[in-house]
Parts: sequence; C-alpha cells; structure tokens
Amino acid sequence: KTVTISKVDATCPTLTAYSAAYDGSAHGIGVSGGSGGTIQYRTSTSGSWSNTKPTITNVSDSPITTYVQVAGDGNHNTKDCGSKTVTISKKTLTCPSAPADKTYSGKAQASGIACPSGSSAGGDTTKTNASDSYAQTCTPDNNHQFASTCSVTWKIKAKAVTVTAGSTTRDWNGSALTNSTCTASGLISGHTVACTMTDASTITLAGTAANTINTVTIKDASSNTVTGNYSVTKAAGTLKVNVATPTVTLQAKTANYTGSAIAANSATVSPNSNPTITYKYYTNDTCTTGETTTAPSA
Repeated sequence: KTVTISKVDATCPTLTAYSAAYDGSAHGIGVSGGSGGTIQYRTSTSGSWSNTKPTITNVSDSPITTYVQVAGDGNHNTKDCGSKTVTISKKTLTCPSAPADKTYSGKAQASGIACPSGSSAGGDTTKTNASDSYAQTCTPDNNHQFASTCSVTWKIKAKAVTVTAGSTTRDWNGSALTNSTCTASGLISGHTVACTMTDASTITLAGTAANTINTVTIKDASSNTVTGNYSVTKAAGTLKVNVATPTVTLQAKTANYTGSAIAANSATVSPNSNPTITYKYYTNDTCTTGETTTAPSA
C-alpha cells in the first residue's frame, strides 16, 4: 500500500492597515502570525515578490497598497493573503503667536517669530522702520500643513522723543526776537533734529511770548529723513524781551567864533530805534523853560 501526504495551504498572517500623520519614520502594514512558508510582499497585482515588507515615510509616497502571500514550503501550498494600505497624511502644525512689539532703533530688527519645524519663514522677517503691519509667513513643506494660511503680524513702534523749542531772553533793541533752534530728548545717537516755529513765535516790545514748534524734521546719520519713526511730543520755549536802559551820549562842542550860530552836537541813544530826543539848555546859567527836538545853537 502507498501512503500519500498532500500539501495543505499555508496559513496567512493577520494584516493591518496603517493610517496616521507624518512623523518622520518609515511605516508599513501590520503583519502578525502566518505559517507554512515565507511571507512575501509586492506593491502591485503583478511583478516579483520580495521577502522585505515595503515601507514609506513621506506624504508624497502615500498611499501605498501592499499585497501579501505566503510562499509555501515543502508541505504547504502558496497562499494569497490579500492586501492592506499604508496612508500617511500631512501633520498639522500650530501657527506661532505674535511676538512682543519692538521699538524703532535705527537698525534692522528680526521679527522674532520662530516658524515650527516642517515650515519655512517668508515675508517680513527683518525690518528697520516703524510700522504696525509687518507680516511674516510660515510656509509648510510637503509633509506638513497649517489649519489655515499662517501669517503673523508684528510691529516696530515709533520711538518716543520730546522736542523742545529754544528759549531766548534779551534787552529790547527795537528788532523782533525769534529763535528757530530746538533740542530733542530720546533721539538715537547720530540722529539730528531741526524745527520751524509758528508765525506767532516772535516778540518785539518788552514782554514774553511762547516759542511754539510748527514742524519737526529728524534725520539719521546719512541725512535720510526718519521723522516717521518717532512719536514726537512738542514743548514750547519762551521768548522774553526786557525793558532796555538807554544810554544817552552828548558830546561837548568847541568852535572858533564865526559870527554865525553854531549848533551843538546832537545827542545819541543806545540802543537806538530812532527815538525822539528833546533838549533843554542853559544860557548864562539860565535854563530854558521850553523843550526842543533839535540841538540848540549859540
């Protein structure tokens, strides 16, 4: 008699699909158990089988379907075990928050916004001038995404500065007193300030007047106008004219007899603004009772 032992089918492993967000690691289908031969894989319905399980890492390679068989040994028939799919989706990143406001410094300043790993910075990453509307973007790579466009607004605030008009005090001299100078507290080193005053910032007669700033111009060390980068507070100066104490000078006059009247020297006044000078004079120790506006003669 003959003993015949027939092959039986190999036993398939349990297959598990994989689906998750990108994590930087390689992933394949889950394979557990199986017997009666060698487990083999391929990623299409035709073609050669491999003993190495296929894996993928990047979203661009997803999805991938892995077909499985158990290639039977001497006692088992080869068994087709079906397929499962590996799906890798994009990892969702968190868009960074806006940074603390910066203050104008006259130099380029970085936004301070750190885009998360898996994205790259673009847009307004470094700026110099004051503005409330700078925007840095974070752009994801092929394995990542944001819930919506990631654009972060950041600010460089204007630098506070106080500009004070010049003050001047002097005695009256008949001319208008003005002062177009000004000084600034809080300017960046190397920056300069210039001012114009209002039309009312002038005084001629004795008294005081405000020296009020009309316009302010601030320039950097390269003479570029940077006024817009400052928050300017204006402070008035004072113009003061004191009552002057005049000095009257009358020179003596000596002349030879000519038979004609000889006029005395006219008096002079300092400061001079064409004042009216009146004279009284003596004749042989007798003072005239009247006054005259012309130098007397004898």
